[in-house]
Amino acid sequence: MKGWLAAAGVLAGLLLLNSLFSGALLPGVAMPPYLLQVLCLAGINITLAVSLNLINGFTGQFSIGHAGFMAIGAYSSAYFTVTFGERLRAAFGFLPDFGRESLVLLAALSIGAVLASIAGFFVGVPSLRLRGDYLAIVTLGFGEI
Repeated sequence: MKGWLAAAGVLAGLLLLNSLFSGALLPGVAMPPYLLQVLCLAGINITLAVSLNLINGFTGQFSIGHAGFMAIGAYSSAYFTVTFGERLRAAFGFLPDFGRESLVLLAALSIGAVLASIAGFFVGVPSLRLRGDYLAIVTLGFGEI
């Protein structure tokens, strides 16, 4: 139960920061684009470091496929945002600006996470019994593909 509460708190904070940094929540209060880009890149790298610590630190396995899974999630969420973002914002016109932007962000993050987890499942099932260097070779192959 605590995990779900933590995830909901992180999601609520992300949506609040998204609307605050874009200037939609408080008009005229926005973060400079350079600082916003640095914070986004720092957040991405922190997420990757935590995921690598999970697989390398706790399980002792060596996986090189993190870049491939990250790419699938990033490309799918970017494709969704570019293709359906404006239509989704227009469909929920009754919401204020920060609500529509947060809804598009939440949908794009969810789609990226689901597609990356599906790819992880398809790579993980065949390599369940692999250990050591063999797991690294399989995940390296996926990352290159």
